[in-house]
Amino acid sequence: MRLDERKYRILQAIIDDYIMTAMPVGSRTISKKYDIGGLSSATIRNEMSDLEELGYLEQPHTSAGRVPSLKAYRLYVENLLRGAHTLPAEEARALRNHFDVRARQVENVIANAARAISDVTRYTAVVTAPRPRTPRIRRVQLVPVSEGAALLVLVTDAGTVKDALIPVDAAMSADDLHAVSNLLSEQLEGATSAQVRERLSALGDVFREHRQVFDEVLEAAERSSPMDVMVGGRSNILHYPEYSDTEKARAVLSVLETRDKLLRLMQGSPQMTFTIRIGDETGMPETSDCSVVSMTYRLGDETSGTIGVIGPMRMQYARVIPVLDYMGKALGELLGGQSATIPKGRERGKKMQPKDNSPKDTNPKDTRPNETTPETPEAGAGPGAQEQRDPAQEDAQALAEKLAEKLAEAERQRDEYLDMAQRLQAEFDNFRRRNNAVRSEAWEDGARETVALMLPVIDNLERALEAAKDKTPLRQGVEMVHKQMLELLAKRGVTVIDRVGEAFDPELENAVMQADPSEGEPGTVCTVLQKGYRTANRIIRHAAVRVVAAE
Repeated sequence: MRLDERKYRILQAIIDDYIMTAMPVGSRTISKKYDIGGLSSATIRNEMSDLEELGYLEQPHTSAGRVPSLKAYRLYVENLLRGAHTLPAEEARALRNHFDVRARQVENVIANAARAISDVTRYTAVVTAPRPRTPRIRRVQLVPVSEGAALLVLVTDAGTVKDALIPVDAAMSADDLHAVSNLLSEQLEGATSAQVRERLSALGDVFREHRQVFDEVLEAAERSSPMDVMVGGRSNILHYPEYSDTEKARAVLSVLETRDKLLRLMQGSPQMTFTIRIGDETGMPETSDCSVVSMTYRLGDETSGTIGVIGPMRMQYARVIPVLDYMGKALGELLGGQSATIPKGRERGKKMQPKDNSPKDTNPKDTRPNETTPETPEAGAGPGAQEQRDPAQEDAQALAEKLAEKLAEAERQRDEYLDMAQRLQAEFDNFRRRNNAVRSEAWEDGARETVALMLPVIDNLERALEAAKDKTPLRQGVEMVHKQMLELLAKRGVTVIDRVGEAFDPELENAVMQADPSEGEPGTVCTVLQKGYRTANRIIRHAAVRVVAAE
């Protein structure tokens, strides 16, 4: 048996419906909601049985619809990856709106990227910072904080900025720290973490004089090698009914809180742009009911990072793949060629110059560039003359700008949290409705299974009544029990399928024998060999009937 075009279309419809509803899918649902070449529900049911035999569908419990298997999801995503990854303009705009043009450090960019992906896909997003094969130091800066303490800022060529508060000799002035910063930057530029100790030791007396500071630099350099990981939308995973079980949700959340496990999940194949792991393919028991879609984004040939989403196995792959494809290209363009900088106003020796808007003199003799530290202005100097700025004023302005940015960020987070609260309330209401529907259906399924177990007992009672013709007390007792059981079924909405004389319906009956055309109208039921039972919308047992053959 092979998977032909018709079977694949039915399988695709089942996967699409299950992704949207998280409910087992039946043949009647497919025939009503999807255009499968005008196939009847009976034909679709037979094809679904073949798909189950081939391993593409599973049945959660008796009398329920089917759900896709891991094998089905794998076929589904492989076909998706062969197509183009086009992102709707509205979602592309939503992704771009998450990036703040003021964000210059890589940590800020990847944090915004994780938030953007989680907001657009409604899954949990993971983004790792771009990293060269061998990270190298670009600059070291020591910023005085208080007497005996300084802020160590270490910048790598991956664009990441690591900072740590370190103890220093209380006698060291700001100028001393600035001098040490320049010395360290000069000596360590281009060094890997493994080369830092060797280069510092080569400084001899200077190394011994500032041993305490250099030891802290060495520790920070060795600490800077791990890859930064940002997670967006941790709580999104809890919005799906697959994780309504507390233990299952706790297991998944523990992975999201463990950096090493996240890096393992995001680790992709170097030969592939996209890596999709479904269920047990994730390699972790905690995520055996999850899917992980990840993508490698690149900054040139040497530097790369990873973006991805974690969600249920019935993930909307057709939506996730274009989002990651777009975001990967956007990160490559945004971070490509961008170098991380020391926070504004912290680096000594660089002055913030006001923009010179004065008219330009066309006399070639006066076309010299402005000096960094201007002389005392001469009489009659124009409005464009450069003003000298005090370092204290410069730091104060930088601090004011930084506080303004923090205030704007706080306001943005406030709005985001309010929006998140409203969204969570709506999601909780939806989850409660879905949970009630699932519980109701589970109860109905249990009731139907109980009824199905009672049917052989009713059949035996009817055979006993058929065999005992005399009106004995025993027969009357059996009649009473039989009547009470039928009344009990009627209270549960169960009715008998008895359609003698009506046209045969494969949805209600199984034709087990053919009757002579003389026994009735061709194609009609002439005898019920075993009664069928049904509820308003489900068949509990098909009736076994004889059907009049065509002449």
